[in-house]
Amino acid sequence: MLSQNFSYITGSGDILSGVLEAENNLLFDYRKYIKLSYIQQLLRSNTIRPRFRIFMCNVDGTQRYQIPNEDIVAGGSYSENYQNGQRRTLSFSLINNDGKYTPGINNIWGNTRIAFEIGLEPTDINGVIWFKKGIYVVTKANPSHNATDKTVSVECVDKFNIFEGKTGTLTETVEIPSGMVIEDIINDILGTASGNGYPFDTVPIIYHSSFKGRKTPATISSSSGQTWGNILTQLAEILSAEIFYNAEGQLTLVPISEVTADGDKPVLYDYIASKGDFQNDDFDMDIGSFINKVVVIGANINGHTVMAEAVNNDASSPLSYQKIGYRVAAPINDSNITNDTLAQERADYELRKVLIAKSSLSSSVFFNPILSVNNLVTYTDDFYELERERLLLQSISFSIGYDGMMSISASNIKNLPFVV
Repeated sequence: MLSQNFSYITGSGDILSGVLEAENNLLFDYRKYIKLSYIQQLLRSNTIRPRFRIFMCNVDGTQRYQIPNEDIVAGGSYSENYQNGQRRTLSFSLINNDGKYTPGINNIWGNTRIAFEIGLEPTDINGVIWFKKGIYVVTKANPSHNATDKTVSVECVDKFNIFEGKTGTLTETVEIPSGMVIEDIINDILGTASGNGYPFDTVPIIYHSSFKGRKTPATISSSSGQTWGNILTQLAEILSAEIFYNAEGQLTLVPISEVTADGDKPVLYDYIASKGDFQNDDFDMDIGSFINKVVVIGANINGHTVMAEAVNNDASSPLSYQKIGYRVAAPINDSNITNDTLAQERADYELRKVLIAKSSLSSSVFFNPILSVNNLVTYTDDFYELERERLLLQSISFSIGYDGMMSISASNIKNLPFVV
């Protein structure tokens, strides 16, 4: 059996990674099958053969064993949403006729980690191209027993829940002095003892090289009842970074300036109405909530109040102030912002978020394992006058089964041409 790992960094800072597993053949050129161009071509074929698998894992994320697919009830769900912190959720049910999945300390319980992978089975090889879709912690496990069925329903969220949930709740005020190396603080938080003999997370973080050596500019404080997740988010804001767990289960911090450079991102897939690539494209335009101006107020440094604003002044945009007047968001106050450059980066980031969030396209498309949020796809639809219009993926969801469909929500990075 051939097993070949592959990995690509996407425009969002996440990782598209997995493994090709196939019957070993001396004439078999595995390199073809792990190229993005081949996978995109495979997705264009008339036959989509989706696959999935779920693993029980150790606390460090290493796989213990695969749950047999025949034990998994069809109809579970996966979802991924573009936001800081927790991004992925997973739910499924297990057939529990012999009681082997009944929740307990030696089975599915509070420390349980779950790995989820989805795949495509090409018709020309005896194998599957698998894609990793995160490492999860179990938040619910509900056994059910009636006259005909015995099942356990399991709900999971990605590992950021460790820091935002009950495990990450602070029992006393935590203060981090100024001048501390931020990377060291994050590693210390992940290495914090959780009380059961294990630290929160032993998997190495992905910390962008541009952040190396950065220190806290002021004291950071979180009071009793708040969470370690709150501290991690504050540290990310100081760095002007997005923070999330990637597809391989690694805490990732990447510069906002890189992951919001939408014009430089590669397109993962082209959707064309005339080729039947999607069942629908429905637009949601929250006109009453449109925003085109954001003000950020930072710390007071030697009598100077750090401040910046971002305004959509693109006259060609249907959401510009010239078209609809000023629509102002509530001011953002953040004392961790200590200079005007950081304030401007934050204002630009927050304006981008509200611009893409208030007008979105929802669509049912064929199963596509290479999609992930904060990456680009294009849509071509003559009815809406869309010609390879670049859209930013906001959310992805699909049922765990073999129906070959998924739902996506995306926003036009240049606003919508048909309303101009």
